[in-house]
Amino acid sequence: MDSEIRPPGEASSLLLPRTKEHMRGACRILTGQPVMKRVGPAYYLPHREEGNWGLFDAQDAPVELAVERGFADMVPLRQIPESTTRYAAIEAQLPSDSEYIYGGRFVHHFGHFLIETLARFWPFTEGFRPDQRIVMHGDGDPDQWFALRHVRELFGALGLRRDAIVHADAPFRIDTILVTEPAFRPQAQGYPDFVRFCRQLGARLMEAAPPPPRLDRPVYLTKSGLAAGVARWQNEAELEAALQRRGFAIIHPQDLTLAEHLRLYASGATIYGVIGSAHHVSLFAPAPVRFKLLAPERLNANFFLIDDLTGNDSTYHFAQGTHNVPNTGAPFIVERVIPEPEQVADALCAAL
Repeated sequence: MDSEIRPPGEASSLLLPRTKEHMRGACRILTGQPVMKRVGPAYYLPHREEGNWGLFDAQDAPVELAVERGFADMVPLRQIPESTTRYAAIEAQLPSDSEYIYGGRFVHHFGHFLIETLARFWPFTEGFRPDQRIVMHGDGDPDQWFALRHVRELFGALGLRRDAIVHADAPFRIDTILVTEPAFRPQAQGYPDFVRFCRQLGARLMEAAPPPPRLDRPVYLTKSGLAAGVARWQNEAELEAALQRRGFAIIHPQDLTLAEHLRLYASGATIYGVIGSAHHVSLFAPAPVRFKLLAPERLNANFFLIDDLTGNDSTYHFAQGTHNVPNTGAPFIVERVIPEPEQVADALCAAL
């Protein structure tokens, strides 16, 4: 049986708006175009998570444009940009019959792949020539990367083949390499070129897709089925069930292809949920998306950066009483509990 619906004012008082005043990080929208620079000679120091890795010049100094940076003060991300070797000590060298482009760090996590790994590819919407090779850092190897569906979909839309990626566990020299500035720096800044690039990829993914359906009810994107991630809301399934009883369509985004996800966003439906990577997919949608999302007290600046770049109509709400709980051993960094899921469902209905 459905719970009793509270008067709108009483229900909505459970939800407190979250704005840039509650933001962690910075939200700078830059003008102009990200820069590109050809550097060389240089060398590649293999990826070591939280360790010394990157691109370095012949004087053993880091190639600054290749350093992964983010947050308000633009600190290095999971990287110590100091070499542990010398250019003169490296014997291995890439062949000179290819053009080399730096692709940055590969990140396995879906949302971070969208805003970090893809951020250096903004000039290459037309794909790559057969003689071009993409030099990348990252855990694992490209065979493991391409085993991920979202990687196959997006690198496929980009025209990036597995055999075009150069990745190694030992240092090597490069005569010359093109380094592009990331068009998006997490919790720091973004360029309009990034959303233009993403929308071109999104359009390519949707080319063979049927016209999006028009939905006559609100949609709740649930994270309850995720096996791993950054944050989990332990009792989200209870909120999901309460919303389903109130007429919401419940969708598990991990079950969608990117084309299906983009068709959903193109349908014009209002998207409800808790904050997460599904919001980042709006970078690839053909038009701004309307979101109403539950959030913690302080909100990652990436959500506001993406909204400012795309023009999304997003509102974020903190359900009073939401709190972190000890990790249960599941592969999530943070776990939270939503207070009174039935009452929060009423409050979301009042916000329709």
